[in-house]
Amino acid sequence: MVICLEYDPRCARRPATARRAAWFRYRLRRFLRFRERAARACGVTPQQHQLLLGVAGYTGRGWATITELAEFLQERHNAVVGLVQRARPALRAGPPHPARNHYAA
Repeated sequence: MVICLEYDPRCARRPATARRAAWFRYRLRRFLRFRERAARACGVTPQQHQLLLGVAGYTGRGWATITELAEFLQERHNAVVGLVQRARPALRAGPPHPARNHYAA
């Protein structure tokens, strides 16, 4: 990845592209910050909110496996296991469904 500066001749031909990318990133970050504040206002952490989104909507089933949540959250499997374990009491979630394996959230 190349970080372009004004004096870099490789970027002199593409200032509009860099500007669009910068504004896209800015607007995306503002949206994410808004969602983080909204999650906290509802009494959950932003990570718990993302977890709820993954469980509720990623697969369309209303439940998700740890592997599916790891893909949705773009996190490592063991990090998602820890997130689910920490979130379960805060979200008043019950234990995993007995018909599913213990890796389902």
